[in-house]
Amino acid sequence: MTDSRTERGEPLVIAGRYEVQVEIGSGAFATTWRGMDRRLGRLVAIKILHAQFAHDPAYILRFEREAQAAASVSHGNVVDIYDFGRQDDLLYIVMQYVAGEDLKHLIVRERVLPPERAREIVLQILAGLGAIHAAGIVHRDIKPQNVLVGNDGQVRVADFGIARLDDRSDLTTAGTAFGTAAYMAPEQADGRDVGPWTDLYAVGVVLYELLTGTLPFTAPTAMAMMLAHMQETPEPPSMRATRWPISGDLDAVTMQALQKRPEDRFRSTTAMGQALRNASIHGSSATGTVAVTRQQPTPRPQPQPRPVPVPGRSGPPAAMASRDEGRGLSAVMRGFLVLLLVAAAVGAFYAWQVMQGDNPDAPGGPTPTVTAPATVPATSDEVIVPAEEPTATETPPAIDPEPSATTEPTPTETSVALVTPTDVAPTIEPIGPDDGTLGADDGAPQGGTIEPMPTPTVP
Repeated sequence: MTDSRTERGEPLVIAGRYEVQVEIGSGAFATTWRGMDRRLGRLVAIKILHAQFAHDPAYILRFEREAQAAASVSHGNVVDIYDFGRQDDLLYIVMQYVAGEDLKHLIVRERVLPPERAREIVLQILAGLGAIHAAGIVHRDIKPQNVLVGNDGQVRVADFGIARLDDRSDLTTAGTAFGTAAYMAPEQADGRDVGPWTDLYAVGVVLYELLTGTLPFTAPTAMAMMLAHMQETPEPPSMRATRWPISGDLDAVTMQALQKRPEDRFRSTTAMGQALRNASIHGSSATGTVAVTRQQPTPRPQPQPRPVPVPGRSGPPAAMASRDEGRGLSAVMRGFLVLLLVAAAVGAFYAWQVMQGDNPDAPGGPTPTVTAPATVPATSDEVIVPAEEPTATETPPAIDPEPSATTEPTPTETSVALVTPTDVAPTIEPIGPDDGTLGADDGAPQGGTIEPMPTPTVP
């Protein structure tokens, strides 16, 4: 901005009352200065359109509409408009001066704000936006640079440079995107219709930045940033928390404001403000949503090597070993019981033969001989049970002994074959019923004896 008086060192005075003093902000279309209203004796902010746009009818019309839009809203969280006019080549807007800083400078200085303070600032932004929307205005450029934070803690929404009035849709060309790419809603980036829901998306981006110190998306160009808002889904703020834990409720409010479809966002500033007030700040919430720190992913269990299958067996090795041990004990007991049953059967058979021998009138003629080994090996549990005396216990097939060169099998009507190590089984007569010796009158050779059957041992 140049003027003959400023070149001579004199302050620039607009409309005979607004003294221009110090530049406090600059944008693409205008520069804002701190000034003094000499008539009322108060500080003011003076926004002056850049000289290259001062003769463009479109920019002139937009500048005038900004002044009209801002002047139609009166709210404690919106910057007040005092005056608007033109002096020579200068188009200016005189507005309320806020002693403090814009929100962007606060973020740069503090980087991350405590959740309580972030919530309080956003609630005031929503209150100001509610008044703007009630006046039929869509701001379309909500960002930290356009939010002023006073030294008294009061937050005010400013800069209606690209605001759109509902009844002035001719200000926007169809398919044209206006706004700041980093805070632009998907429908705004795509050149589609905008509405109050568009401003709520931008508020969600501001809340995200206050909680994390970063934007939801980063991109090297404005176009790439706009595409990210249209196509990508950001991480919840709690996943990027570096200083203070962020509750699940704050995550939920932020992520709902950042939904791609306008109908999935909050219906109004009132609805979003109510959800933000009800949100728990420290971890747990009434709804049970908790996300206080970034959780490390739970490691997946490593697959355990499968045991080598054993034919006829199943289950893990420990179970198989236990089962084998049980089977070994069962086999021993079964063998012992079989031996007892065989001994009982043989004894009963001998008794029956003796009774038949004592009774000459009994059918069947002379008593048949029985071939039996002298000993029963303790290492075998396999026997052949006589066909006349079946047992209830199933036994595996017998193993025939090795044939002996000096032993000839004695033909009998019924025999019990037992496995013997090396001895040759002698041919004996049945044991007597009383003393266990051969009877002299039973037709056996004199002097013959029988060795008692040893007690089977369990391996």
